[in-house]
Amino acid sequence: RDSASANNPGGVWHARSRRRFSIPSGVAGTNLRKTARYAGKNCDPLQFEIRNILVVNERHKRITESDTGVFLRDLAGLRIRIDREPEEGAVLRLARTHRLSVYDASYLELALREAIPLATLDGELTAAARREGTKLI
Repeated sequence: RDSASANNPGGVWHARSRRRFSIPSGVAGTNLRKTARYAGKNCDPLQFEIRNILVVNERHKRITESDTGVFLRDLAGLRIRIDREPEEGAVLRLARTHRLSVYDASYLELALREAIPLATLDGELTAAARREGTKLI
């Protein structure tokens, strides 16, 4: 844990996730129509990404379950707000321009839109943030 980012809640928190999959031609629209009736709720992926990072680090013996508990307790004390209004066009532009995932581009878009620093250890996202003039934690 980087003490500078842990002590400064005034930024965008990025938890890296790499999920690679492909959608065969013509399937996306069909699946979207099939699932549309269930699209009433969604979860906050950040809480799961953070917990996944912690569990993976436990598996690799980098941290203990106790360390995870302490981290989550400390994290609960930070004032992290969930942004629910990304500017879709800007997210897509950033993803295309910097060859980022849309997921990663959404973090950069939020930092740019709110003029707040971005906390990430992702090299590609760091490089894109620097090219866009975003401050980093």
